Amino acid sequence: FVQRKDPKDTWITGQRLRFAIDQALIPKILSTAASCQGARAECLALQGLANEKAGEIGKADSLFRAAEAATVWKGAPDKKGCLNNDELALFNRGDKQRMRKESCVHQAQLMRQYWWLSDPLWSVEGNDRYVAHNARTLQASLRNINDRDERYVWQKSAGGLAMREMVIRYGWPSNTFLPNTYEQNMIANRIDPPGFAPRMGAGPGRGATGRLSAILGTPKLDPIRIVALPFTAKEYTLGRSAFAPKTELVFDPFSMRTTDWVLYNPKPKNPDSWWPQEHMMFRTRIQPLAQGQEVFLRRENANVYQVVIDDPLRDAPSSVTGFAAAALWAGTSDSTTHEIAAAPIGSGFTLRLKADVTSQPLVVSTEILPRSNDEAALRSRYAVRPPPTLREMKSTEVALSEPTFMRLPNRTMATPLDEAEVLRYMAGGLSFSKSEPVAIYWESYGFAPGDTVQVELRMRRDDDVGAVRRIGSILGIASPLRDSISIKWSEPDAGHASKAIGGSRPVVGRSVGLDFGALSAGAYVVSIQMRKSPNISARAERRIVIVEP
Repeated sequence: FVQRKDPKDTWITGQRLRFAIDQALIPKILSTAASCQGARAECLALQGLANEKAGEIGKADSLFRAAEAATVWKGAPDKKGCLNNDELALFNRGDKQRMRKESCVHQAQLMRQYWWLSDPLWSVEGNDRYVAHNARTLQASLRNINDRDERYVWQKSAGGLAMREMVIRYGWPSNTFLPNTYEQNMIANRIDPPGFAPRMGAGPGRGATGRLSAILGTPKLDPIRIVALPFTAKEYTLGRSAFAPKTELVFDPFSMRTTDWVLYNPKPKNPDSWWPQEHMMFRTRIQPLAQGQEVFLRRENANVYQVVIDDPLRDAPSSVTGFAAAALWAGTSDSTTHEIAAAPIGSGFTLRLKADVTSQPLVVSTEILPRSNDEAALRSRYAVRPPPTLREMKSTEVALSEPTFMRLPNRTMATPLDEAEVLRYMAGGLSFSKSEPVAIYWESYGFAPGDTVQVELRMRRDDDVGAVRRIGSILGIASPLRDSISIKWSEPDAGHASKAIGGSRPVVGRSVGLDFGALSAGAYVVSIQMRKSPNISARAERRIVIVEP
């Protein structure tokens, strides 16, 4: 009846939507939002909220973004894009001040980067974290039109702003506990002194009662006022995830490392050990993807980039079978991020994702979607800085690719030199048994085939072996450690395999078989240096771990 009196009043539509959400009636939620006839931006936002409640995250994302684009800025022109309090609530105190110091245009750009990096899975349509934020803010606005609702106090003087910020940062509490004591019941039944003017119903356009009174033409004031009630305790269940990046990564996404993300509480039995600035109850649990090996091989106009991970589904439940969808996503912003490689992956298999990339810095996300509700999604997100392509190299420049480690089926096999074969045997991790057959491959750029060059392959111990063992070695009561091994040779050398690869700059691939049997278990840095003259040299290295068989 009320909406028929003023069908274009989005506040009324919003309240009808709120009651439908409270009753969890999905068809009614969607039909109520669709009936909105008011301002375009407000109706789009209500429809976004409705689709979020219906689980249509992709549609909700599009609707919220359309609502944001349709919003008419009524402030000063130079203030357009400045972050509001709900957005600033997502940053800690020091970072809020840092954001405020930026121009409004830059603030808007940084917020777009924040949501881009916060997207839990780029492989899934819609940004769940962006949708969750908009749904929280809109639903909080629909509720805090009054001083209180059925469970929470929104009155500013009674901590309503804190309640709103809690909802914006952490979402709606999982449980709300209302004490039922004699003292609480006495307060709940208290009547304010005569003449007290309640906030609700103070006049047309102020509060829910005033708004309805203006429409219905029957203004009434309720003399009963319950100050700061209900007194409720808010509880959040465990199993929540934090997808927002550190603020320094919002300013510089291309400095991101895999270790910059702590998606969930690493110690679930101790919830106080993990309390981020924000979090959400995500519909799919996301676990960190195991580290593997990656390589860039320079080519004419792009780099060959491959990521290899040994059995990424090793921890999957045994009851889950079949193949999962794995993908490699990359981009420089939300508008440029796209899938660059994809492959099916099953338990016991090695994941290999290969793509051509330019020399532009990228944020990369390797993702594996779950095969069932019993399985977690896997994700590894980090930045890469690909090297210059052959065409971009200077005429006098020389360089080496990072060493690529290969696991071979046996020691009698010739070490691979063909690109396809190298990438096929490329190891999906950098931890090797002392007994397994391993080979190393690298490419040189700018050293012409037939050039006289000095090559050195060096393995240097890189872990802390302990002061006691070092002292024991000096005293002769412990075996001395072999901290490094160096192998040198000159090329051309028929005893070392190499292969010339075409391009505008000379490219030569080389491979060498390795035997770790004589080395102590531990971490090593494997480095390769090639020197043509005192002023022309290049070096590359990679860290590995050697373990006992």
